[in-house]
Amino acid sequence: MTTLSVDVRTPVAKDVSTSSEFRWDIDGDGFYDVKTTTPSYQFKYTYPGEYNPKVKVTHKGISTTKSLTLVVKNSLVPKATMQIIGNKIIAYNTSAGIFQTVNWYLDDTKISENKDYLLYEID
Repeated sequence: MTTLSVDVRTPVAKDVSTSSEFRWDIDGDGFYDVKTTTPSYQFKYTYPGEYNPKVKVTHKGISTTKSLTLVVKNSLVPKATMQIIGNKIIAYNTSAGIFQTVNWYLDDTKISENKDYLLYEID
């Protein structure tokens, strides 16, 4: 979970966050996704990549925009557990992390792309 937050102060350092409005562009596409009255927002990025979120703060008709660059990394830990039942091999994908594809290989030949498990019957 990512928490984005800003300090909102006047030029004389008075905190005005409780009387400000916040518009959050989470993915940096130029469109504000969420409007809040609090100076922080939590969001979970579901894919690794580089994001450029920004916030537009408005207080008494005056607004300013701040942005940053966020790099979301994926810690992929590939793992499988296997069972052999008779002439069948069943392998379950127990990997941790975010993955978009899974390829199961036997002797350098791809035999399945099922993300959850492999069922292979031995002749």
